[in-house]
Amino acid sequence: MLEAVTAAGFQRKTGAMFQRAGNYSQFDFSEQFSSGWKETFEVQRAEFDKILADQAELAGVDIRYQHEITSVELDDLYSSVNCRLADGDSAQFSARFLLDASGFGRVLPRLLQLEKPVDLPVRSSLFTHIEDQLEATSYDREKILITVHPERQDVWYWLIPFKNGRSSIGVVASPEFLDGYVGDPIDKLQAIIGEDPELTCLLADARWNSPARQITGYSAKADPLCTSRGRFWVMQQNSSIQCFPPA
Repeated sequence: MLEAVTAAGFQRKTGAMFQRAGNYSQFDFSEQFSSGWKETFEVQRAEFDKILADQAELAGVDIRYQHEITSVELDDLYSSVNCRLADGDSAQFSARFLLDASGFGRVLPRLLQLEKPVDLPVRSSLFTHIEDQLEATSYDREKILITVHPERQDVWYWLIPFKNGRSSIGVVASPEFLDGYVGDPIDKLQAIIGEDPELTCLLADARWNSPARQITGYSAKADPLCTSRGRFWVMQQNSSIQCFPPA
């Protein structure tokens, strides 16, 4: 699928930078101790995921969209997935192998009551996409930037450049910290970013033309599910998963 991904012209990413109170450090993917790729892509997930799905479909995969998984039935030889379609109708699919790749959605853990209490601190995130206007600065678009709040080490920001002059910008903090700010999510996000002089200078000409979102409690934990009944296998991670907000 690499040819199709490359043709999309996604932003190259060659490493990362870290900043706090004007002190910078960075690493480059080329500074490695083993062979392998020296760069990757920074992508907007909707476009990237669709490219991969289209390529899989061209290779013969039958992809169904807008199917809500409502239940799963496990059998000795086959497993069945029951779905609700976009028009309200129902459908059922059976297969020898079932793989849950739902990520943060956690379909199987929810349907099979495998979710467990998370023993990690609850975190919240505010984020949006902006027209970054970074061309007028010396910022290296091939690096993501992680910034720690100048006064609060438990508050950090990300700046992830995409192609076409846009970036993902967000902040991660405790819910109590974010609750201390007033206004819409975009107002809160801009106020918190304004507390870091480096980010304020870097994004002085940015255009905030997309609504901001807030999510809370995005860490997840689930009991393991690994069964072998006939030819049926399901794998689920058995440890705490620290999920970062979607870029």
